[in-house]
Amino acid sequence: MIPRPKMTVITCTYYRPDLLRRVIQSVQKQTFEDYEHIVVSDHDPFARHVYEDFKDDKRIRFFEVEGPYKYNL
Repeated sequence: MIPRPKMTVITCTYYRPDLLRRVIQSVQKQTFEDYEHIVVSDHDPFARHVYEDFKDDKRIRFFEVEGPYKYNL
């Protein structure tokens, strides 16, 4: 059985790469280390670039919303 993290942090992002970087760094600086950080990009082309800087941290997982963007949905 694969051990599951005790805590999950979910961050949704849309065209705020500066804040996404700060959020990821802030979570990494916490003393509690048994977590997973799920980053969900809502059609944001810049989010993947930010994630690439942190991809070596196996606690961080990146997902992109599939399908066409729907305004205010």
